[in-house]
Amino acid sequence: MAMNQAFVDFNETFSSLVASNGDSSEGLLDEVIDRCNINLVSYEGSPTLEMDRTLGIMKQIVTSDQVYPIDYGALMTLLSALIMKYPFERLIELFTVSDLEGALLAPIERLNGMACLIIANSDPKGLFASTEMIDILLGKYFDPKSGIELINNIELVFNRLATDELIRRRVLKNNLPLLLRVKNKTKDVLIATRLLELLKICFEYITFSEFNENLFIVSGTDIKESIDVNILLFINICTYYCNLFETTRFLTVGNLKNQWRLKHLQKIIPIFGELYRDINMYPDVQQYGLSYLFKVLKQISFLDDKSYFNDLDKNYIKISNTNEYLLDLLSFVDPGYLYQYHANIVKTKGHVSPSEITILRNLMSNEDCFDLIKKNISAEDFLVMPYLEQMVVLQKMSQYRYSASFLLMHLPKVMSSLISKEQTEITEPETAQLRIEVIENLLTSEVEELNVWYEPLRGLLTRIKTGVPREFIGSKIESSFS
Repeated sequence: MAMNQAFVDFNETFSSLVASNGDSSEGLLDEVIDRCNINLVSYEGSPTLEMDRTLGIMKQIVTSDQVYPIDYGALMTLLSALIMKYPFERLIELFTVSDLEGALLAPIERLNGMACLIIANSDPKGLFASTEMIDILLGKYFDPKSGIELINNIELVFNRLATDELIRRRVLKNNLPLLLRVKNKTKDVLIATRLLELLKICFEYITFSEFNENLFIVSGTDIKESIDVNILLFINICTYYCNLFETTRFLTVGNLKNQWRLKHLQKIIPIFGELYRDINMYPDVQQYGLSYLFKVLKQISFLDDKSYFNDLDKNYIKISNTNEYLLDLLSFVDPGYLYQYHANIVKTKGHVSPSEITILRNLMSNEDCFDLIKKNISAEDFLVMPYLEQMVVLQKMSQYRYSASFLLMHLPKVMSSLISKEQTEITEPETAQLRIEVIENLLTSEVEELNVWYEPLRGLLTRIKTGVPREFIGSKIESSFS
């Protein structure tokens, strides 16, 4: 088997490298590591004895003081992939608890990373919650000297294990003094950002009793002060709240037990309204952070309870034709909200033009809004736009049955343009991919609804993907509409 042979070659090549003090096998081990990585992708069997030997060798390489002439990044990638193939009980035989603790405490980051990869696969997930390993990981996570690869590996551990209540208790309760100290006293943007990432990971899984407002809520005062400290910190706080609101949205759908999240977050909502209203007082936000502020407002607008955004709108944002950021607002605010409260503005927007593409895509994602703006959509406007912009609009338009039906029935010239253009004429990969998505989306419609477009679309997709044209790719389709 090619897969097992790759690991045999790894083991033998490493033995040769050791025997020759690194002289005879330099570069060969990297080639074998690449082969192992490639073969392991599709391997679904049980770990073999050769894999056991390879893991033992990797442990030797990573724990050794000697620096071998190999690509350590590729080696760690292989180690991660290999670990995923092992039942945890076999891993813990090869790497004992003592091994893992020693690896975490070692001043060698690749050794720390190896321990992280194994701990991340704990089964049960709370297995190490009673040990000091989680404390050590947090210490390294908030150490400014820790490298990005180690930080990524530690975040992998928390992403995998935060679903377990015992792990969360170790992080959020046992280490609460550390977390609060980081939150309240650190001036290091990087460390503060790491804390926000950790809290974001935990927020998805915590229960009401685990929530600590002093820890999870960044106050309005701190948000505004972050602008003066470092605009990057403000941006990261906005991203943090985006994630919290998005998580809250999805967890509260049909589940009243999760409403407690929103009750804690609602008190911070007016702060983002104030920042929008007073944007001219914050030039750094205006120049660098405005899009991130908009992302928070977007998440609030999509909450099921529209009263939160309506309060922002009435008191701070004030959507109107004279609003400086009207075009931006129309491109990201929940179109259902816009239809309910600003239908008169919606009627006048959503034209097919490069300057309104983002507005058009947003508005057509709601059927009521689409009904208001479809009178503004014409084939002539479509066809004067660059082909990429046409595909950007059609990609969204083809996603919804109501707008796809409008395209099929009322825009024959646009459909003909979509079908007749040769693939060789499209040079941008993005345009080509969008066109395929449009065709695939349209082909999910009923054959009766596709009518005369069914065969041409099906034939075109075959032609694009295989290069072999169907007998009928299309003919004089426009005549059907004349």
